[in-house]
Amino acid sequence: MDDSNKYTVTVYVAAPGTPLLKEQGHTNATSGPGHMFYVVSDGKGAPRSYGFAPVEHGRIDGQGGIARDDLQNYKDPLYSRTMEITKDQYDKLTAFGDNPKQHGFDMQYKDRRPPAFSSGTN
Repeated sequence: MDDSNKYTVTVYVAAPGTPLLKEQGHTNATSGPGHMFYVVSDGKGAPRSYGFAPVEHGRIDGQGGIARDDLQNYKDPLYSRTMEITKDQYDKLTAFGDNPKQHGFDMQYKDRRPPAFSSGTN
């Protein structure tokens, strides 16, 4: 397999407080709870980034959406791990990232903290 056919997935973990570079309307925005996202590459084109977050920044309940710019938005995530994958795995991760609802993913963002940790407000 040559480098042009090298498929990879990189999993990123951003710690709570990680600076956000592209958060519209929020000066010095950070990721309050932290974040996790993945990036796939086919070794040829631009990497494709997929994350899930509330549509409205800072909300812990409500409509969620796919963030396709997490790779550019999160400054210096705490951890990343790149793994080589097969073309089939690449295709499945891309299909899921492009349309998670079609694959059974609930697009509603839900606060699942125990009641003692939840403020009870949105």
